[in-house]
Order: sequence, then C-alpha cells, then structure tokens
Amino acid sequence: MGPAVGRLTDGLARWTHRAAFLVAARRAVRRLAQDDTDGARTIADAVNRVLTDTIDSVSREWFERIERLRSDLTCDVSTVVYVDYGSGSRTAAQAGALRRDHELDAAAAPPAPATVQRRVNALARSSAPRHEAAVLHSLVRSARSVSCLELGTCLGISAAYLGSAAHVNGDGRVVSIEGGAAVAERARANLTSLGLSNVIVETGTFDTALPEVMKTHEPFDFAFLDGHHDPDATLRYWHLLKPSLSPRALVVVDDIAWSTGMRKAWRQLRVDPSVAVAADLLTFGICSVDKT
Repeated sequence: MGPAVGRLTDGLARWTHRAAFLVAARRAVRRLAQDDTDGARTIADAVNRVLTDTIDSVSREWFERIERLRSDLTCDVSTVVYVDYGSGSRTAAQAGALRRDHELDAAAAPPAPATVQRRVNALARSSAPRHEAAVLHSLVRSARSVSCLELGTCLGISAAYLGSAAHVNGDGRVVSIEGGAAVAERARANLTSLGLSNVIVETGTFDTALPEVMKTHEPFDFAFLDGHHDPDATLRYWHLLKPSLSPRALVVVDDIAWSTGMRKAWRQLRVDPSVAVAADLLTFGICSVDKT
C-alpha cells in the first residue's frame, strides 16, 4: 500500500470513528436527559456543548492553540526512544471498537515492557482526537473541577485540553503520569510552549507513580484513565484511586471498547456502588461518582 493510499485509508478510519463517536454521544445525552441528578446534568451539558458547537470563546481559543501544536507534532519526524509498558496503539483501539468480529483476545496477557523507538508524528496521531479531547475539556469546565488526574500523558495533547480547562476555571491543576521518560520530557516541553504551568507530568509506571501522586495531590475532582488497556489493570487502578476521589468526582475511562475484556471491565465499573451515573461514548466511558 502506497503512502497516498495509506493516508486515504487512515483518513477514512478517523472519519468513521468520529462519526460513530458522535452517534454514541448523542445517544448518551438523550439517556442522561432522563436522569434528574446533578451528575447526569453535568455530563449531558458538557457533551452537548461539544455536539452543538456551543463552546465559549475562551475555550475555543485554547482549542485552536492546542490543535496548532498537534499539527506541528504530526509533521515532526524525529524519533523518541522509551520503554513501552504495553499500552498498545490507540489506532488499534479505535479499530477494535468498530470491528466487532475481529476483537483482541481479552484473555491474552498484556505485552511485556520493551524499549521502542517511535517517530513523534506517530505518537501525535495516537493522541486523543479533537472531538474527544474537547469533551474532556468541557467536562472539567462544567464540573468546575479543581484537581485533575491523567494516567497516560503521551505528548500532552489531552493533558493540554484538561489543563486549559482547569486554567480557565481559575485555580485548577492537572497531574499526568507517563511511563516513558523521553515521551514525558517532550510532553513537558509541549505544555510549557502552551503556557500551561498548572500541568505536572510525573514519570513512572502507573503502579509505582500513582500511589505517590495520590499522597501528594488528592482528592481528585476529575480523573482520566488512559494508557493501559488491560481490563484487570483498569479495575485495579479504579479501586486504588477510588478513596482519593472527591465526593462528586468525574472519572473517564478510555478505550472501553478495546476488547471483550475491556467491555466487561466497563460494565463492572459502571455498576460500582460509588457510581451514581455512567455514560457510554463508544471509545470512552464517563462516570459520575457519589460518595456522599
């Protein structure tokens, strides 16, 4: 397959994924409208602002700045060498979400950590696309979240969307954990270039770094669990993080359609007693916590 065909195929896959995401988002908003709770209203308001393109001008300016950075990164052919702890490719996750007949084996163990070399533009293409990142930003704005957590920084695109929302809210902050040291360093540089000093990028595996981050930065009003698509690990991080969540926190779980195992993990998580309402947006799920 030549480069032109490859770009066409990739573009078609992104368009298909976006269309499916928007359909799921509209369905979620309709269902949330039947739930008269604060959490349901917050999620519905945030998602609907993206669907109806009613984002305020301040947030829109941040979106444009971040997307200009993304555009620059997609043209960057330099390489980054880092340890990959087995999170996999977001492109594979998107394909898995839309190909029900060719799912990944949920019983298979996640890949062992390995030193890899990847181009920056490939990492940029695996970052959360604009329509998903805009929902993350809108959730933080609508919930007035002050302390935010992200598992899986990559180049800092989604962290920038979260950090800009926290910044616009007034005094919000974001802590993001990235396993690859070289990738984390690039993310810090990207966030600095955007002027987002309220985003801290910590380096380490989630298992080792998360407990330390929780001690220093809890409670969290918002958490985005990304970067590790193993169902057992997802549930483990959820249960580890739950005591550090504020009483009305929002938690977004990425790649819930990655595999049969991830779909089962999402179904298990959404009926947790501390989850008041859950919304399925195809590629990620949103939970509103009620610990009162």
